[in-house]
Amino acid sequence: MPINPFFDNYNNTPEQILVASLNIQAIQQHGYEMLYLPRRKGKVDDVLNEDTMSYFDTAYPMEMYIRSVDGFEGEGSFLSKFGLEVRDRVTLAVARKRFYDDIGIIEDISRPMEGDLIYFMVTKKLFEIVYSDNRAIFYPVGTLPLFDLTCEVFEYSTEVFETGIADIDAITTTFSMDETPHRLQDQLGDYLFNDDGTHSLDAAFDLEVIDPGFDNDVTKQEAIELTNVIMTDPFRRR
Repeated sequence: MPINPFFDNYNNTPEQILVASLNIQAIQQHGYEMLYLPRRKGKVDDVLNEDTMSYFDTAYPMEMYIRSVDGFEGEGSFLSKFGLEVRDRVTLAVARKRFYDDIGIIEDISRPMEGDLIYFMVTKKLFEIVYSDNRAIFYPVGTLPLFDLTCEVFEYSTEVFETGIADIDAITTTFSMDETPHRLQDQLGDYLFNDDGTHSLDAAFDLEVIDPGFDNDVTKQEAIELTNVIMTDPFRRR
């Protein structure tokens, strides 16, 4: 038997506006304030299809609801062959109308994009969007009120942060191995050099602290010296 033709459950605009408004109100009451950081493409490698110099220069405030209320999901923290890895995962819900009105129109995007970042202001952690689900629910009253964002803890990889927010921009100065921002200059703005011709760097720039693998060459040399056994021919006449 077909549905009753006298009731329109999918094209009722006032009902759709009401559902969207109720979702926005619920998130604003029970959610958390986040910062949405759209990823900018700096230098795209067309062969490998990757961006090796992406950067973030904008942070939009946006309220979001945490669906995984019992804590972080995912594999958590564990030791692998690459060292300690953190695979915390969290699922966030953001109102579609709020996102489009405050971010989508400005950035010319229709939904949160994979690769963009979410800054959780309470825990001061960055999460990367790995999947933006725009079909999480079955379109109540014929519209989609929410986006579900599956996010994982962000792993820094040479990105540049210039958002104007100190806690976020400090990531670049703390983990970046680019020595350019740490070069010392004189009063005229000219770079200073050491006796060996290298640039004079700020004392706070310590590559051994930033890069855990900095001492690989030293370890390799020690291993060579340790295993360097001189082989002699036992049949050679002395």
